[in-house]
Amino acid sequence: DTFLRPRGILSFSYPAARRLDIRGRVERAVGQLSFGQFVDGVDLAEEFDTAGNTSLVPQQSWLAELEFETRVTNDEKIIVRIIGEQIEDLIVRGLIDGRDALVNTDEASRLRLETEGTILLDRWSVPGGRVDFSYIRRATQLNDPITLESRPFNNARDWRYSADFRQDVFATPYAWGFRLQGRDDTSSVRSDEVRTISDSKPDYRVFFEHKDLMGLN
Repeated sequence: DTFLRPRGILSFSYPAARRLDIRGRVERAVGQLSFGQFVDGVDLAEEFDTAGNTSLVPQQSWLAELEFETRVTNDEKIIVRIIGEQIEDLIVRGLIDGRDALVNTDEASRLRLETEGTILLDRWSVPGGRVDFSYIRRATQLNDPITLESRPFNNARDWRYSADFRQDVFATPYAWGFRLQGRDDTSSVRSDEVRTISDSKPDYRVFFEHKDLMGLN
C-alpha cells in the first residue's frame, strides 16, 4: 500500500521580559515501520511468539509544546515545559487470529509537564553550592484493542525526578555533594499477561572529590 503522511514543524521564540523567554512549536510527526513488525517472530528468552501484520501503517501525531525559561541570574535558570500530543494509528499489542500481534489503535494521547533548573546557594550561606533539579510528570491514554478499555501506554512512567547538590569548598581543591533520583513503576500489557517492573524506590548517591589529585583534574 501507498501512504500519504505529510509532516512539518512551526516554531516561535518570544523574549517576553529581560529574563523571561517563551518558546513554542507545533509539529506534525510521522513514525516509521520496520521489517520485523510485518513478519512472525519468536522470542526464545521470553517464550512467546508474535504474529506478523502486513496491514500496519505508520503512526502519526500532532504535537504542541510551550516552554517558559526564566533566568534568575546569568548562571541560574528555571525552565517549565508543557507538551501535548494527539496520536493516530499508534502501534500497540493486540490480537490477530487469536495470536499476539502489533496492531494500530485509532487514537491515543500523551501529556507531559517538565521542569528543570539550576539554583546557586551562596545567598543562603552555602558558598560554592548549587542545586540542579528536574521533574517530569506524564499522562498517557489509549483504547486497548483487546479489552476496548482506556489504559496507559506500555512502559510509560507517570513521573521521574532528580536533584543534584554540589559544593566546591572555597580556597581548597575539594568538592562534595549528593544525588537523589526516583521514578515511577512501569508496566506493559500483552494479550496474555501484564508485566510490572517495580523500581520506584529512591536512589541516593554521595560523592567526595579532589579536583587536582596528583595533577589530574
